[in-house]
Amino acid sequence: TLTDHVLPLGFEWIPISSINSRNMAELPTDDDFRKVPKEEMQRGLFILRRTVLPALDKEGTNANSDFFREIDQRAGQSHEQGALRVYEAFFGTDHIHLGRSPDSKHYDIDNGRHRIKVAQELGWTHIPVKK
Repeated sequence: TLTDHVLPLGFEWIPISSINSRNMAELPTDDDFRKVPKEEMQRGLFILRRTVLPALDKEGTNANSDFFREIDQRAGQSHEQGALRVYEAFFGTDHIHLGRSPDSKHYDIDNGRHRIKVAQELGWTHIPVKK
């Protein structure tokens, strides 16, 4: 299953169902995908599942930005279409970030609304998050 994959240090799989329902109701609509088109995000989640996560399982901490840059170069992939961009989107400085107040059992979305929306639509039950 998806959650059997190893994640980089500091990241964990969080159930989408544990996100505050108010935040989920405010997720972007299809018209709100301006910076990165929705289809590109869908492709990114596919690359995350088929390339990035298996590499993290196999290579551990060696699967970093340099590792994915090399994979892309060997495959002749541009940055826009490659695994490095996906790795950075999920495990770089612009990762999905959730917060939770001490008195709440649900998370609030601090960053990553578009990625969460696409993951939910693709049937993912969990997302990789740095809290």
